[in-house]
Amino acid sequence: MKSYRYEKLIYIIGLLMIICPFIIYFVVINRFIINIPYGDEYGNALGYIDAYNKLTRFHDKLFSLFHQANEHRIFTYTINVLQDYLIFGTLNFKRLLWEGNIWIIVLCFMLYKLNNVDKNNPFIILPVITLVLMPQHEISDWGIVVFGLIVQISLIIGSLYLLSKSAILRLISAIIVAFVITFSFGNGMFIFLSGFLILILTPQRKLYEYLSWSFAMIVSIGLYFTDYNFSAGTGFKMEFIDRPVDTIKYFLAFFGSIFSPVFKGNIDYTLISGLIVISYFGYLLFFKWKTVKSHPIALSIILFILLSAAAASVTRLRFGIGGATAPRYLLLQAVFLAIIYILTIDVFQKKIKYLVPVILSFSILLFVIRLNHSINYMRLHRNQLIETTSKYYIDYKSITDFGPPPAMIKYFLDNAIKTGVYHPLPIKELNPDIELINLPDSLIPNNNLRFSADKFNEYGSIMKLSGWAFSQNNYRDRQNIGVFLKSTSNSFIFSVHQVRREDVVKYFETTYPGLHPNNGFDFIFDKKDFNFPEGTYQIGLCIYGNDKIVASQLTKHFITI
Repeated sequence: MKSYRYEKLIYIIGLLMIICPFIIYFVVINRFIINIPYGDEYGNALGYIDAYNKLTRFHDKLFSLFHQANEHRIFTYTINVLQDYLIFGTLNFKRLLWEGNIWIIVLCFMLYKLNNVDKNNPFIILPVITLVLMPQHEISDWGIVVFGLIVQISLIIGSLYLLSKSAILRLISAIIVAFVITFSFGNGMFIFLSGFLILILTPQRKLYEYLSWSFAMIVSIGLYFTDYNFSAGTGFKMEFIDRPVDTIKYFLAFFGSIFSPVFKGNIDYTLISGLIVISYFGYLLFFKWKTVKSHPIALSIILFILLSAAAASVTRLRFGIGGATAPRYLLLQAVFLAIIYILTIDVFQKKIKYLVPVILSFSILLFVIRLNHSINYMRLHRNQLIETTSKYYIDYKSITDFGPPPAMIKYFLDNAIKTGVYHPLPIKELNPDIELINLPDSLIPNNNLRFSADKFNEYGSIMKLSGWAFSQNNYRDRQNIGVFLKSTSNSFIFSVHQVRREDVVKYFETTYPGLHPNNGFDFIFDKKDFNFPEGTYQIGLCIYGNDKIVASQLTKHFITI
């Protein structure tokens, strides 16, 4: 009885450890995803819906789902953009990201089904979960990649699973899903080559299955390149012929970059890691083939990822070897390692009680390191999106977002607002740190505040102020900076978005040694968001804490409401 209770307790602990990454994943993405398009989404979401609404014939609308975006067809993204618009009447990019990220649950379940060893032991599958279930910049917060990778890989496993079963209906279903995969991203067409491996490794496959799969491949790839613009996007370049060593390095970096946060981006260690991963897979393939060949679906997925890596090495080499470490590739690498792990525990079943704890410990450590790294990048990405939309309101020409030129971004947003397709977040929602605060009105200027209002600009109804401020008392501690608007009869105090200003720390290193670096601030205010009494207001800065004003000073700047 005692042994049974102990085993039950261990089982429950294992389940809780599996649930934790799921909770972390969705809490993190909910924190950082936002209803703002990114990069190519301006054209492929806002621009697409505008073009779709101008089409009148059904077949034109249908074919528009398969339009070319750079070098890709992005059917899975486009159809989800369209369904979101048709159901809700407006596009919401946060909602779209949620819809795509839900597929990570499907992906984890499919990988779980690939494992044949001790399926009731939650600790066995935990390394797979920690590898795959990682909130990641681009993969989790960029709609085109969410639907082009998370959804794509889930569909790939589904298609290969259907193909592994010898039945006509399943073959037809596998072909339909493979067609969708082909048009989901540029590498999608590799599903057919991977499928041939399934047919070869599963016994007693009939000739009509090979012929049907071959015919589907020819038709799908033929349609993919119909009216295809080969000069769009990255295109196909020949650098790999002149630079074979760099091509190999790119390929190795592709499989080693998942460990890059451990090595703090050192490309040499990344290459070594990739070499170890590929070499170990070669060892399993050549020396453990008898066991490995019993996993045809797993091997077919690996073939798909290897082909994708090879294609990236050839077509994107001119961006440098560092391009192989782009976040968008990390899910493919995670799935690759997860399948290598599944093969490993099957090959070494007799040593599993020693092997799993070691791998599990390493996977948890890697998860923690990667999570910290990913959160930093997702935070930067969110801030970049907010900055882009803020600049759209203020000065669109200063937009530096990845994607279309600033004028095109303005065109897409203006048109989407006019037609009701999309409503950008207002200034108030873009800056949740900045809010009206209720403090006793004791804004009597004093000499206890050191400050500088470095930049002050007005753009129509929007005011933007940035600078630094700190109280001479307790300057080593983090202080709350506020901006206030003061007229002859009213005053309003706001919190600000505080930022690090190491330049200020250095400037005052003698006068105020140990000054807290979070002494900088950004403040943006839209008069339309607040129903303040009309009049002229002088802008001031203050330090507040414990429900009172500690120090305050008026600046030379005024605004009229």
